[in-house]
Amino acid sequence: MVRYNSHIDLCIDYTGKQKWKVIDAIDEIIGIYSFDVLFAGSLNKEIAQQIARDGVIIYEK
Repeated sequence: MVRYNSHIDLCIDYTGKQKWKVIDAIDEIIGIYSFDVLFAGSLNKEIAQQIARDGVIIYEK
């Protein structure tokens, strides 16, 4: 359920060179909600483990 002042954290496994386009597209979709985007290739070991443990896959190709 989305609540007032909801915040979205996304970790994306993207190896392309135009990460700004991904962020812009997400910004258009999310609208009024705030969000953070992490790219899987730049995560440190601790954050990667935390995402593996607590994260939810919302789309996989």
